[in-house]
Amino acid sequence: MPQNRKAATLSHEHDTWNDNDESNTKLPWPDEIMKNDPTSSATLCARTSCWIHAIYNRWTYSYMNRIFKKGALQKNNKSAENQLTQNDLYSIPTTMKASVLGSKFWKKYNEQQQLQQKDNKNAFFKTLWYLVAPTFVPAGMCQIVALTSQILVPICVMQLLSALEDHAASSLSGDQNTSNLFHDTILYVILIFILSIINGFCTHRYQFLSYQSGIVIRTAVTSAIYEKSLSLSPMGKEGLTSGNVTNLVATDTQKLFEVMHDGHMIWSC
Repeated sequence: MPQNRKAATLSHEHDTWNDNDESNTKLPWPDEIMKNDPTSSATLCARTSCWIHAIYNRWTYSYMNRIFKKGALQKNNKSAENQLTQNDLYSIPTTMKASVLGSKFWKKYNEQQQLQQKDNKNAFFKTLWYLVAPTFVPAGMCQIVALTSQILVPICVMQLLSALEDHAASSLSGDQNTSNLFHDTILYVILIFILSIINGFCTHRYQFLSYQSGIVIRTAVTSAIYEKSLSLSPMGKEGLTSGNVTNLVATDTQKLFEVMHDGHMIWSC
């Protein structure tokens, strides 16, 4: 339908207006840079180095240092070239653009409708799961690792204190067979240190992926509501006010975002 095509065109223009701007200097999203890196056809050593760098960026978010450093310069230098602008940010990942998510939503939704024999409710939920699963499932795995680390740290601390108490008791009693305190406690100290680092990395990765899942589902549903509202016939618009559409976009999609962000808390608490 013409209105449907118009909605898709507007959504695409909204995502890509910066790509057509001559003054645009935005860098691609870091993960996309690694995927499109020409070293993919290079030697094994070069590819290994590339993947290590990608993993380091993904888990430490070091690609944000460029923005933080420029932001820090604003304190001492107020000149225009040192001010943060839109072009200092990275471009939207291709997979998270409204035009791409909207196309994926309708394609999967139509497939599910055929499989579910016009059961719109199940088709809708399965479509949403299809969109968020690539990020929501890894977020759950990170949460499992983080939660395991949080449980193991107190156990290691308890064992460390127990070893210290045993050593102190043996020293007071004058036991000549007292074992070496360093050898008895160093393992627990190292484990506490490593588990704390793992907990920090996995917690931050979990939060990042959860937010990403929420953004994906909110963007996809908002795009779908927008396109559907434009493609409705006059009869289909009966009883549908602009307030209803605004409520769906502003409130209901935000609730979906919050579910994705806090969904793993249901089982991890």
